[in-house]
Amino acid sequence: IPENCECMITAASIPYSFYNITQKYNNNQFKFYYPTGTNTYTAFTIIIPDGFYIQSTFSSYLQQWSIDNKLYMIDASGNNFYFFSYAENTTLYANQLILRVVPTVAPAGFTTPVGFPGFPTVARTCYIEILALSTSHFSKYIGLTPATYPAVPVSQTTTYNVSSNIIPLTTTVNNLVIKCSLVNNGTSNASDILDSFNIGSSPQTTFGSNLNFQNSIEKFVNISSGRFNNISITIVDQNLNDIAILDPNILISILIRKKKF
Repeated sequence: IPENCECMITAASIPYSFYNITQKYNNNQFKFYYPTGTNTYTAFTIIIPDGFYIQSTFSSYLQQWSIDNKLYMIDASGNNFYFFSYAENTTLYANQLILRVVPTVAPAGFTTPVGFPGFPTVARTCYIEILALSTSHFSKYIGLTPATYPAVPVSQTTTYNVSSNIIPLTTTVNNLVIKCSLVNNGTSNASDILDSFNIGSSPQTTFGSNLNFQNSIEKFVNISSGRFNNISITIVDQNLNDIAILDPNILISILIRKKKF
């Protein structure tokens, strides 16, 4: 590469194949407590499998977890009644968590599945514990500060409903920053940044689809001169953290030219 050259990305196609809940992000666990007596509970540590979860799929995961652990009842119509549930509240730009009372006996018309752990000796509401950030970052996903919900579980004997008290971060990646080993951009602290794209700027942003970007303006950056036997391209998030992209079928077109003076 001769001196006084520059480059830019003309187009890129990147599979939307990076998860939003993973062990890597440390945002995949919280605790659930099922009442057994006046002030006694059975604790469950819920470890969420790595995946991409929007509000509806996370709600489905919690329901399946309840089924797997026999923590539900069945009403007269054959519908499952879950002791805790989760949903999106679009009006408040928040998530909503509902924790219900576990009675001492099955209500009229209700049955329990085989393997049901039993009813408490005193009716009590289930509760959850959002772990401290030093242990888990699930707090950021659900939008609840680290604490127990409700705050005083032994005093809660009615349905408990709580909405996010901080803005939930459903996805940890909002922008893709593309770095290149050739770039020598003296205007940035990260001198190897070639370009960046907002995920929402792609016409299709559904998980599993291709994120397609097309530059409509010239955005050239300086590159180093010399002989090179390889070029390293790195894709990171808006905070310059590594992204675990599952699908390697990535296409990035780069234009290199002599500067126009």
